[in-house]
Amino acid sequence: MNILELIAKNDPNVQLQVWNDAKDSWQPHPNAKSCISAIRRLTLMRRALLPKIGMSTVWGLVLRPGMRVLVRRASRYWPDYAGGHGSFQLCKTNFASVRASLAWRAGEEQPQTNVTEWSGGKLEKVAVQPAPTIDMDLVITVPPRQWPAKLFLGVHRLLDRNDLYKHCKGRGVEIGPGPRPQILPGAHIQVQYVEQATPDQWQQLYGKDTKTPVDPGLWKLYVVGNADQIPAEQNSLDFIFSSHVIEHLANPLGHLAYWSKLLKKGGVVAAVIPDMRGCKDYVFQPSTLEELDAEYRRGLMTPTLDHYRRWCNVRAPKTDPAEVLARGRSIHVHFYTPETMQTVLQARYRELGYRTCTVTSSPNHKDFFVLLAK
Repeated sequence: MNILELIAKNDPNVQLQVWNDAKDSWQPHPNAKSCISAIRRLTLMRRALLPKIGMSTVWGLVLRPGMRVLVRRASRYWPDYAGGHGSFQLCKTNFASVRASLAWRAGEEQPQTNVTEWSGGKLEKVAVQPAPTIDMDLVITVPPRQWPAKLFLGVHRLLDRNDLYKHCKGRGVEIGPGPRPQILPGAHIQVQYVEQATPDQWQQLYGKDTKTPVDPGLWKLYVVGNADQIPAEQNSLDFIFSSHVIEHLANPLGHLAYWSKLLKKGGVVAAVIPDMRGCKDYVFQPSTLEELDAEYRRGLMTPTLDHYRRWCNVRAPKTDPAEVLARGRSIHVHFYTPETMQTVLQARYRELGYRTCTVTSSPNHKDFFVLLAK
């Protein structure tokens, strides 16, 4: 669960609150997004020969005294934390000392249990004690009356997409970029964009009144197609890139096998995939190797009514799945964590035609990276 992402989207399950003396109660923060911030820190970066000191960015929340973060039912939807395997990074942001607590509770009127008290200065990992039972709230509190103290609650280290982009050289394809491609043409990059919509349709969807305008200069690089119908010959591509696409695909193993055939020897698939714990997919169960193997054997490459039934049952229970399918609405067909994706790929990557497989993640991040090399 990425609490920053959920706060930014006003998800009711994650709330930033402030203490109101007059009402003697906690009230919603009037502008929670303004508390999202980042700090940079020195970090030891692993290299093949010698380690190197670099910089990493940690995103989190700046909390003043009399503020708290309430994550409802975190013990159900945040299994790492519920099991005592999760941690935050905390530090004070000015000269004043600051205290904080991380605890579980069973309801608004119930006392907090398994409390972790913290008081310190530098950025350090602070573990959350396991949840005693299911359906408990996680409460992170900076008590009132510590003026002028401030606390930085570090949620996750930022993953740098440039670590993926650097592999996308030569001739390649970006699948499903929408109006804002990430791999741009250059002296050493020849790229096509494969999209289900035409540039004219994108103009209608993302016209003048959008924060994501279409760049007409790139229209000539777009082709209409699907992830299983890429206009390229076998052994002709140096890279295939996708961002937040694989979760939309039925039979992802079949797609990866098909992409492998299009790549030259040494070519790569570079993908950004949402961590289901960091978005609204946290209400689903992760897709299993057995489920994905079954789809691979069947060979179907498009979502089925069963996929829409599962999605509608949780996300749109009052709608008819057949009607949603008929409209062609794009849904998340499968749901992944870095760990489940690692399990799937480690079991099948060679069978699918790849020589190496790497999954890169950061705890609490909204997505993770996959790099497959042929």
